[in-house]
Formats: sequence, C-alpha cells, structure tokens
Amino acid sequence: MERIAAGENRRIYWADVVRAVAIFLVVLAHVNIKGDGAPWIPPFYYVLSRMGVPFFFMLSGYLLLQKQEPIGVFFLKRVRKVLVPFVIWSVIYMVFWNREFAGVALSVQAVVRSLIRILRGPRANHLWFFYALFGLYLITPVLRVLVAKGTRREVLYLCGVWLMAGPVLAWVEEFTVIRVGVDLRYVTGYLGYFLLGYFLGGLHPGRRAMAGAALLHLLGFGVTFWGLWFVTRGGQHRDAFESYLSLGVVMMSLGMFMLLRWLGERTPLLARRLAFAVSRVSFGVYLIHVMVMDVVVTLGLEGIPQVLRWPSALLIPLTAVVVLAVSSLVVRLMQRVPLLRYAVP
Repeated sequence: MERIAAGENRRIYWADVVRAVAIFLVVLAHVNIKGDGAPWIPPFYYVLSRMGVPFFFMLSGYLLLQKQEPIGVFFLKRVRKVLVPFVIWSVIYMVFWNREFAGVALSVQAVVRSLIRILRGPRANHLWFFYALFGLYLITPVLRVLVAKGTRREVLYLCGVWLMAGPVLAWVEEFTVIRVGVDLRYVTGYLGYFLLGYFLGGLHPGRRAMAGAALLHLLGFGVTFWGLWFVTRGGQHRDAFESYLSLGVVMMSLGMFMLLRWLGERTPLLARRLAFAVSRVSFGVYLIHVMVMDVVVTLGLEGIPQVLRWPSALLIPLTAVVVLAVSSLVVRLMQRVPLLRYAVP
C-alpha cells in the first residue's frame, strides 16, 4: 500500500480523472444497443459522448507541450508507445476482424499491401484518431518552442484564430450566405484542442471561473443536443452539430475539461485510485473496446430478451460500463505478458 501511495503522489491526479472519463465516453459513443424509453435518451448519451475524443486531444497537448527534449527522443518515444501498437491493431482489425485478406497467402506483396492500406486510412473506424494525432506529433517540437518562448498572449492568439477560423466560421458558412476565400488550413483541425489543453491544464481557476466553465458546458451541450434532435432530422446540417470541431462540441468540451481539471484535484483517495486504474489501461481499451463491444452485445446482451426491454437510460450506460470493465481486464492481463504488452503499453 505504501508503494502505491508513493506512486500516486508522483501522478497528476486530475489527468487520470480526465483520461478515465474520456475513455468511458469513447466506449459510450460506440454502444450500439437500445432499450425502451423516451426516444431522446440515446441522442442524449450520444451528445454526451462527443467530449471523449476532444478530452484526449487536450490532455495530449497538456502532457506533451510542457516537456522539453531532443526531437529524436520525442519521436522514438512515440514510435514505441503509439506507432507500434497502432500498426499491430490496424493489422489485427484488417486481417482478422474485417478479413480483408481472406484466402490470400502470406507473402511480401501481401505485407506491403497491408502497410499501404494502413497508410491510406484507418482499418477500423475508431482508429481515425491516430491519424489526426500523428499530424499533431509532427508539429509538436515546434509548438513546444512556441509555448516555451512565446508569451501567454501569443498562445491565446493562436487559440483564438483557431476558434474563429474553424468552429465559428464553419457555423457562419453553414447557416448564412457568407463565404470566406482566405486559406485557413494552417490554423484549423485539432490544433486548437492541443494548444487549449496545454493552456487550460496550466490554470488554477477559482469557483467563479468554474461557474463560467459549467455555463459554457451547458450552453454547448444544449446547442448540440438541440441541433441533433430538432435541426438535423432531415439530414441537413448534421456535421455542424456532431463534428468534434463543431462550435457546440468545442464549447461543452472546453467547459467540462476545466471542471474535471478542478474536480480532479479534489477527488478522494478511492476515486483517485479508480481513475488511475482506468487511466493506465485507457490506451489499450481505446484500441480493443470495439471488439469487446461486439462480443458483449452480440453474444451477451442480445441473447437475453429481458435486457433489451430495460430502459435506455439504464441500458446504454450500463453496457458502456460492462464493456469498459471487460476491456480493462483484458488489457491489464495483456500488459502482464512480455510480448503482448507491446500492443497495449
């Protein structure tokens, strides 16, 4: 127990909380089973789940941008910790799950074709996250110089440009006749989440700021849910509300990130240990949870008719909890096996 406590004292408590919540929301987003109850309940959980991926981008920005290390060291770490597991699971999903090479003999040509397919795009839908993350890795050494040498105002300036050029402008062009011809590709994408995670993670706001963060979250959630429930029923404007870069999702993600950062420093010891337990397997859970979800739902829940009649308000989050627990157990066991741990570091 003393060894565990000493390890906890060296950890960033709130980062564990954010990572644990993020992976739960990612699993929640992929729950493909519904029960009885009001029709707005599944969309409610879906909107809630949209914060999971932004949390991962922001947390990555906070943890990576504050460090200073040689470029070669940085990329060698990313190869071992991220690239190798990504390639392993891309091959697993491609060969064994999607059976893209069923009936094809193992050869050098087959291996080359596999690598080309991985390079072209994700071999499972949820793996798209890594393609965006790799792009951010390429500019991380430069961003480190910016945050280390630049002023706070300069960092905020770039975040503000991202917000206006991305989420805000996207809404303006979606719902008005205004079109902007300026090439803004250099300040869009997930760069803003990366920088804002670094900036917000370094703040120590008080209760008044937390009230503002809660209001920002509620406004963003309300706008996103309203848009998906009422505006997009005809199929129009859907991306403007559900995209991770949509204004509503950005608002609710930033607000909740600040709240979790504040609450994470005030969690009791038991909650910290639970967050740490989930946090240490979150990367592996992200990679494997889609398979576990399919097994749990197809071979488990769908075989029990009574379960399918449970209220959606209970069934959806309970399914996410079960899948998260099973995935965490599998990943933890894999981490104890010398060869398998390379797939789930």
